[in-house]
Amino acid sequence: MELTRSTRWAGYFDGFEAPFVHVDPGRFAEMAASAGFTVLNLGVAEHNWDFGSREVFENWCAVGSRAWTDRLPVRDRLRFVDEQVAGRPGLFLFTQMRAELRSSRTIG
Repeated sequence: MELTRSTRWAGYFDGFEAPFVHVDPGRFAEMAASAGFTVLNLGVAEHNWDFGSREVFENWCAVGSRAWTDRLPVRDRLRFVDEQVAGRPGLFLFTQMRAELRSSRTIG
């Protein structure tokens, strides 16, 4: 998440590891093969999640973004959330990768 590396926020995120992994789609097949899988289908799509209002988005972030916001002083949490919004308050943009895999290993 690029926002955590910005000058304003980087000091709060020293040593931070996100609770998930963003795998480079170009390297995914190699990673899957090393775990015994073959990629049958791989797609990357842009999505948006329209919460309808800034308030509803803030409420979701209070729970859904705690791995990030808990590292911040309470007074700065809404400012951090505001910097995640794109387009208009309540609209959250994200990229999602989906893959269909088959095990390369024989069971038996």
